[in-house]
Amino acid sequence: MSFGPLADAPPIESVERGLALTLHRVGLQSEPGDVGPTYWLWLYGIVTTVMLARFARNVYTLIRKAADNPSQPFRGATLVRLSATGLPYTFL
Repeated sequence: MSFGPLADAPPIESVERGLALTLHRVGLQSEPGDVGPTYWLWLYGIVTTVMLARFARNVYTLIRKAADNPSQPFRGATLVRLSATGLPYTFL
């Protein structure tokens, strides 16, 4: 696999001001059974799906509580009065 004109360039022995620099041909080699990076992608997808499902469930619960319980206006906001204790939500 080559990366354009730099892959086929000859080694550079010296550069101005006496700095030494050498370019070597580097290739990307992988073993036939080497599929490591795809495991990370699958793990990322699974964790993202779980977190998205939790978020959707919490939003559904919040909307259901707001619709099922009595509410009252208070200083430009709407308060939902819950009979049971729960997590307080505010979007002010």
